[in-house]
Amino acid sequence: MKTVANAGPADVIALVWFQLGYRPRDSIVLVGLEGPRLRSGLLMRADLPPADVRRRDLQAMASRLTGTVMRGGARSVLVLVMEEQIFVRRPRLVGPLLHALRRRGVEVVDLLGVTATAFRSLRCADATCCPPGGTPLDAVMSSAVAAEFVLAGDTVARSEQELVADVVPAGTVGGEAPEPGVETPVVGVGPAGIGAEGLDVLTARRSWWRDWLTALDAGAIEPSAARRLAVALDDLPLRDAVLVTAVESPPDEIDVLLEPQSFEEACALFDQGGVADMWRLLAKPPDADRLARARAVLAAAARHGPAGHRGPALAVLAWLAWYSGDGARARLLVERAVQDQPDNTLGRLVGDLLEALVPPPWVRIPAASKG
Repeated sequence: MKTVANAGPADVIALVWFQLGYRPRDSIVLVGLEGPRLRSGLLMRADLPPADVRRRDLQAMASRLTGTVMRGGARSVLVLVMEEQIFVRRPRLVGPLLHALRRRGVEVVDLLGVTATAFRSLRCADATCCPPGGTPLDAVMSSAVAAEFVLAGDTVARSEQELVADVVPAGTVGGEAPEPGVETPVVGVGPAGIGAEGLDVLTARRSWWRDWLTALDAGAIEPSAARRLAVALDDLPLRDAVLVTAVESPPDEIDVLLEPQSFEEACALFDQGGVADMWRLLAKPPDADRLARARAVLAAAARHGPAGHRGPALAVLAWLAWYSGDGARARLLVERAVQDQPDNTLGRLVGDLLEALVPPPWVRIPAASKG
């Protein structure tokens, strides 16, 4: 975590850019601050709602944002508003949010406005340090915080779309759907689902499972194999096993996820004490190396998969993005998953988590902040 007690606005904006991975626009961002040294903690970004949204909806959104900040252990926040007219007028959400934070005892250390070209504190009346037209945005990348991230090899995308460039369908321009082509046979997967090309379902599923684990270890997969994997992931037991092993090395008994079972039996495997106990999995911070390898393989599946079969890979990627705290990427992936498969339940689940501003379970209130 960065100490921001003595950081200037440019440092704070750099922190937001690099942690989100891109430069947000039309957004409100809250940076939770922890302890006497004001170390940065939970970071949240939300779209600014439309100008005609009802006031009670603004108040509900402000309440959810405030509640999430407090669950993350912060009692002080920095609020950034990324909007082109912010130096002239404040978006309607700002007032209800500041009121909700104040009512819950959360101190707002500063309120920063950021446009495409400049930034300034909206609370500072001193024109010598915060001129009415703002400080040029170029100062952000010259800040000490930006330098630290750059030296560590981190980069910042210029837009949201760059965040999901790795899943743009192969052979397309600007992310448009590819023209229909001649389908090539997919061994072990047919129009009726996994195993429809001559292999029984369990045999085909276990074969794809081994192929997935091999690709995950390597962090790479050939385009033709990626295309076949995308179709295979339409099989829900295989998709769920892939999701679990993207988070941690599979225990020996994880194979039970691949076996035929009732819906109730399958759900029990994900309950507390089950072999895929989701609370246990999500209660620990992400393994960055494992997630990076899983992301590379699944992104290839989404990129090379045929239209109508990209949804499962996109949904798992969205779930992993939510788990790693990358809400912006998760939201964009959910949109693509549901567009490809309108009945994609995993994608819609992640969408609900994002809409409700639910953080992953590993983001917990520190023991010193409880009570």
